[in-house]
Amino acid sequence: MRRAISSLVYVASFICGRSALFVAPLVLSNLLSTADYGRLEWALAAGTLISTWSLLGTASALPLVMLVGEPRATLRGIYTHHLLAEAAPVSE
Repeated sequence: MRRAISSLVYVASFICGRSALFVAPLVLSNLLSTADYGRLEWALAAGTLISTWSLLGTASALPLVMLVGEPRATLRGIYTHHLLAEAAPVSE
């Protein structure tokens, strides 16, 4: 039962999040000037790309691990991995 509730919460939050991502650009494009909206979209694209690189793509693995329930993969472990990936020194 707990798994079903967790899955439903995930699906509901996914639908709400994706709906907001669909509606927000439509609303913003009507409220902002063309130049302001272009700068906003450029910043969003750059931020998304940088965050994906900095998290090494693990952000998309979080929902899968939560649904699959792998005993060796915990939320604490994923958060720790994110912190270590952010704190890792960059070699030149």
